[in-house]
Amino acid sequence: MSNTKIIIDLDNTITRENPDTSYEDKEPNKRIINVLNNLEIEDITIFTARNMRSYKGDLEKINAITKPIAESWLEKNSVKYSEIIMGKPWCGEEGFYIDDKNLSLDEFEFRFGGPYKNHSVDIIIPFYNEEGNVEKTHENQSKLNNLFNIKTYIYVNNGSTDNTLACLNNLAKENKKIRVINLKENSGYGGGMKAGIKSSNADMVITNHADGQFDGYSFFLTHLDSILVKDNSFNILPKRVNRNTFERLNTRILNILISIIKRKKIDDFNGQPKLFAKDQVGDIDRYPNDFTFDFELYKKLDGNFKTFPIIQKERGHGVSSWSGDFFKRLKIFIGYLKAAIK
Repeated sequence: MSNTKIIIDLDNTITRENPDTSYEDKEPNKRIINVLNNLEIEDITIFTARNMRSYKGDLEKINAITKPIAESWLEKNSVKYSEIIMGKPWCGEEGFYIDDKNLSLDEFEFRFGGPYKNHSVDIIIPFYNEEGNVEKTHENQSKLNNLFNIKTYIYVNNGSTDNTLACLNNLAKENKKIRVINLKENSGYGGGMKAGIKSSNADMVITNHADGQFDGYSFFLTHLDSILVKDNSFNILPKRVNRNTFERLNTRILNILISIIKRKKIDDFNGQPKLFAKDQVGDIDRYPNDFTFDFELYKKLDGNFKTFPIIQKERGHGVSSWSGDFFKRLKIFIGYLKAAIK
């Protein structure tokens, strides 16, 4: 984080809102101040619109009258910062500040004060004939940078026969954090995941699908408070909800049979996005190349994970290779049972 610069607002961010309290007596937002004071970042600028409305933008008056009051309050409340700049334009009571680098207070607290604050994260997604989903998929993944220290977006072209590879390469030209791995032949769902994980140099890995069924950013944002609860588990495996009756029944029967075989309760293991420590997956080369990859990961983590519900949405572009085909579903069902017996 040596090159990271933080620019943060003062009122209603470092202070708590109370229109009946003078600036000198504003209540401190202790949660935000605690994150600021524990940052391994020295370049912290406070940029404030305080009194810009009252003094009609007169910076000379604001710097003479308002700035000393703010500096005194910051010192009294032991707030870490490098400089304070007055004169931020006032957007009005009903206005907004719009910025592509903006973090909400919840995002800031999680990104820089949460359990993953000191861990780098790679996002790994295999693509197979997903040209219509490429741009939207990356747009969704890029939002996760507000919550995690994303090191690399590792996108695996898993033997696509359409324009997926070209679309991925175009994205990589625009974003230096994107790394494209090209597998000339389809190596199976697990094979694509394995190629991405083997290429990762981060502490943590987030996996997802390219079909748009699982919104990673919304998932993590929804469960921020629960994730912030400190325990020994850094791994997260979601549990799918909002599925049709047939799919729920199919999964339920499968999990019951696998639980009998393994003599322990087995829950849903196919939800995305998964978040796990890379050093806990063991020898990735020993994982299967097929659809049972997620089950193998579930077994390897052996309960060392948190579970939260994830809404499974309708697929974006393209068609699932197995959905609606009874014999393919049966083959997958049997494949999981064989994997459980091993």
